[in-house]
Amino acid sequence: MPPKLSRSDKQALIVSHLRSTGTCHTLKELEKTLPAVASINGMQVKEYIQELVDENAIRCEKIGSGNWYWYFGDDERRQRESQRAQLQREVDRVRARWEGVVGEVETRRRRLQEQEELLWREDRNEAGRVQQQQQQQQQREAVEEECRRLRSSLLAWRTTTGTTVASMRCQTEEFRAETQRWTENVYVLEAYLTRLAGGDRALVRAVQEECYGEEYDEEEGGLREIF
Repeated sequence: MPPKLSRSDKQALIVSHLRSTGTCHTLKELEKTLPAVASINGMQVKEYIQELVDENAIRCEKIGSGNWYWYFGDDERRQRESQRAQLQREVDRVRARWEGVVGEVETRRRRLQEQEELLWREDRNEAGRVQQQQQQQQQREAVEEECRRLRSSLLAWRTTTGTTVASMRCQTEEFRAETQRWTENVYVLEAYLTRLAGGDRALVRAVQEECYGEEYDEEEGGLREIF
């Protein structure tokens, strides 16, 4: 006897099914297909679909007289892009701080060296020179300790995030390929929408403007090219 599926498992099966189809569905279509996909009763389909919509796990838009449901992975892509951008900002922040500290260390070292040379040129008494050297040594040790602390912080950050500039470049290329793939899916959906609208371009344009929002290209009359 197969193990009983939890509610979250059934939701995951529904999302996976919508992703695999690569197109939009009406509620009636889903009431026919999802019982076999997610092992749920046909009367429960609407409830499961509404939960996924409320959780932003799938998309829902009213087109014509009914709602259409789909999942193209766009929200997931945006979330991953946001995470990548946040990581890049963190890398830039740490790098800027590191470069600033390195510059400050070099400035302090030069000043210490100049002070040491000045002390020797002025031939100060031994006690004064020892005191100055002790102060300089303390300053040098403080600077070196700050460098060690920053190195440890940078190493800990890299270990925690597991992210390097090279890996983020690889992620960027993956996002580019994924974006292109889903853009092609959108074109397929546009063709399907045009067929449903019976060639009514005004209706198609209105639906595109509502769905694409800021991504709608007035000149192209469709989705704006990202890359």
